[in-house]
Amino acid sequence: MKGALNDSSQMDTETEAAIVLEGLKGNISVVELCGRHQISQTQYSYDLVTLEGKLAVTNVQSKAVTLEITKNLSGEIKSSQPEAAVEKLAKGLKKMNTALKLTWTIDLQPGEHKELGYTYEVYVQR
Repeated sequence: MKGALNDSSQMDTETEAAIVLEGLKGNISVVELCGRHQISQTQYSYDLVTLEGKLAVTNVQSKAVTLEITKNLSGEIKSSQPEAAVEKLAKGLKKMNTALKLTWTIDLQPGEHKELGYTYEVYVQR
């Protein structure tokens, strides 16, 4: 899915956000949307990208530990291994992506190593 404006000098952020959201719904073609709002199709230039991230932790202590690990990101979480608690944070008017905080609580035995993974989608400007 594509959609967003990259010339914010010509309109206020509320108008820009409304146009982008209208386009992202997929009920209207880019040509129609740009014509309706009198903007160039070259201004409409975001792509939806899927990203994966990994975190690795090792307990180097001689006793068991419990870790709380947080990761902030922008976009929409698709999966996490092991499952993380997901908290949606505030979203600014100019932001295409929701800010998220992932939180894992992990128990590790002495010398134990674990990997955490997550997949998310994010709109990125070309």
